[in-house]
Amino acid sequence: MELVTHRSLFQNIFDSLSGVIVHLANKSFEGEEDGGWFAGMIMDWDDDDALVFLPETRRDVADLMQRLIAASSERRITFSTDYQFGGDRQECGEVTFSEFFRLHDERALRYNRFWYVRPDA
Repeated sequence: MELVTHRSLFQNIFDSLSGVIVHLANKSFEGEEDGGWFAGMIMDWDDDDALVFLPETRRDVADLMQRLIAASSERRITFSTDYQFGGDRQECGEVTFSEFFRLHDERALRYNRFWYVRPDA
């Protein structure tokens, strides 16, 4: 099994990893094998280039991330964003789960970024 993203912005990193890719997307895409992935009903697109989850989806995203971290043999997950209008590609290193959501709440997360997210101590 290979980790293959629907776009290739961080494919070189995914080539060095094993595991499962989980795409965050609108519920209407569930079951689509060849469709595009769009999170228009999950994200708040009103800000400049800040990655912001809608208030009604933030809790579900956080819960999913915590469950994925707990299921990971390495006790960490990768979180990447790939948005064609999102600026230059950047690897951001490792953050704790709380740090990730602190950055989120400060509107400091950006598109076309890659993070390793580990559990809080």
